[in-house]
Amino acid sequence: MKRKQTQRLFFLVLLLCLLVAALAVFSGAETSIERKGSMIEVENSFSEYRLGAVQRIENDGYIGIPVQLSVYYDSENRVTSGIGGTPLILYVVNTATERIGTKTDTEIIRSMLDRGYLVCVIDYLEDEKAVTPALDWSLQALRANINAGKYFSGMGIPTADYKETFVVPAGYDVSLA
Repeated sequence: MKRKQTQRLFFLVLLLCLLVAALAVFSGAETSIERKGSMIEVENSFSEYRLGAVQRIENDGYIGIPVQLSVYYDSENRVTSGIGGTPLILYVVNTATERIGTKTDTEIIRSMLDRGYLVCVIDYLEDEKAVTPALDWSLQALRANINAGKYFSGMGIPTADYKETFVVPAGYDVSLA
């Protein structure tokens, strides 16, 4: 009789553990949906500023994971600051790192566009491999390929128009005074 009670207790504890694990998985799924939703908001908010289509790069150049590149520019607010012209901001989203900052991506990108920057949103698609130090090297590989003109073909983005590129993690902003 005591053995059956022990078995029942064991199965009850096991069932509780499985329920807790299931809740953790579903909670993570809701967070994931919210983050993807923020990119939908960015795409909808700046569709008239997007240059060309969203480009999916199957291999980031270092980690071996896919990323998406979206380029936004407000030609009404063109500036010629920087070494060779308009600064290029590489705004990095959906990595497996902690987001810092309270402003939304839409607010930050709007501010950058209003100041005349060319903004390339690099979306790591929430890949769990997009963490330091591999993420740092991945961004350097993407940055080098962008500066070499490997991406953005047919988007009307002259590569000689920007000489300064700045990597800005989601939630941060940059001021080029």
